[in-house]
Formats: sequence, C-alpha cells, structure tokens
Amino acid sequence: MSARQFDFPAMSGFMRHGAISPASATSQSCTFSPATMRMVPSAPSAMSVRMWRSAGGPANVYVTQNGSFFCPIVIVDARLEDKSFDSVSIDEQMGVGSAIRHLYDLGHRRILYLSSAIKGEECLARDRAFDMAVRQLQLTRADITYLEALPDADDSYRVMMQALEKPLQATAVFASNDMMAIGVLRALNEKKLRVPEDVSLVGVDDLSISSALTPPLTTVAIGKYEIGYLSVCRLIERRKKETPFGIKTLVGTQLM
Repeated sequence: MSARQFDFPAMSGFMRHGAISPASATSQSCTFSPATMRMVPSAPSAMSVRMWRSAGGPANVYVTQNGSFFCPIVIVDARLEDKSFDSVSIDEQMGVGSAIRHLYDLGHRRILYLSSAIKGEECLARDRAFDMAVRQLQLTRADITYLEALPDADDSYRVMMQALEKPLQATAVFASNDMMAIGVLRALNEKKLRVPEDVSLVGVDDLSISSALTPPLTTVAIGKYEIGYLSVCRLIERRKKETPFGIKTLVGTQLM
C-alpha cells in the first residue's frame, strides 16, 4: 500500500484533541517544550506515535501500529506542504509588511533585520515576508543589514552588542519577536542610543511586557485568541463533515 508518513506526539493534548502546534510540526517527531510553549523537533522515541495515511485516502483517517482511527486535524500556526490538512496561521505578510511600511513612513531607508537563527516554518515565513516587504518598497540589499540570533533576549543582546562595536549603519531595527527586541533595546541602551530618537525598534508578538518597557515597544500584535477559536471551529466542522480539500485560514495582525 502506498503511504505517506507523519510523526506526531502521542502524549500531547494537541494530538489527542486533533490540533497540532506549531511551526515545527513537520513529518518528524516533536516534543512539547514547557519553556517556550511550543512543539520542538526531537529524535524519535517511544513517546511518539507513527501514523500512515493511504495515498488518495480520506484526509483524516490514519493507520497506526494498533489499527485505523479517525482523527480530525487542524495545523495551528504553521504551514505544511500537505494541502489536505486544515490550518489556521498568522498572516505573516500583513504583520511584517505593516511593520516595515511603518518604519519606511517614518523616513527609514536603512533597516537592520534580526531574524531567528532557528529556522522553523514560522521563522522562514517571517523571513520571506520581510524580503517581500523590502522589495515592495524598492529597498535594495545594500539598504538592509541581516543578523541572526537565538530567539531570546540574551542572545539577541549578545549579537546586537557585537554589531554595535562598529558604527551602526541602520536607523531602524526589526526583530523577529518581542523577546529579541528586548535584547536589542538593552544593547542600544548600554551604547547610549535612544529609542526612538536615534534608532527605531519594532518587534512581533505584543507580549504583555512590551508595553511596560521604557520606551514602550512598538510591536505587531497577533490574534492568539482568534487563532485558537478558529482552530476549534475547524475541528468541529471536520468532525461534522469530511472533505478532501484542506481549508487554510490566515488571521490578521495589528501594529501596536
């Protein structure tokens, strides 16, 4: 029998309830990280269940070592190549595009992009959205400084401090998430560069701490509630009516 293979965590509530999150949900085993509240790739272990779906068969009927079962699946905050799955994810182009347009409208033409060094699907989608936004504004690669750091405040601070050993060419920084932006802000403060007077700074996620910073961080807010609500709605619809067509839902963002 021709089959396609997927590995998902058997011990996870995401799997039991049919919603799989997030960016790293691919055809490899994943484990849940309480520290980041995300699934992360891991080596195959006894904790994972291997599932096969017959080629051309119903989208949500799987065969495991213990037999067949029906499991409606909605991929949350990620995009899989398999188009038969439903998914609910962020409109990265809208979010990143609004941030870069905001900086452009403020007069910035030289922008530093601090991207995550962990290239999960979410990060790759954000990178692609950044490149598209830059092209739409007709900025050249000479206008953009690309840096990478681990997606946390400490490593972003380290990378930014290294970059600031030389005169900063960029007049604005776009960080791939708010924690990275916090690390950038710390580095700028230590180098006596004022935000936003000397350097503008924008992050992504709208973490609650962002508004408590000095100055408050400009950030792209993500509709987390809407993503969860729409994901559950899709699961309910999948249980009511099977369809061979995957439904892809993008949730908008708002610049705060």
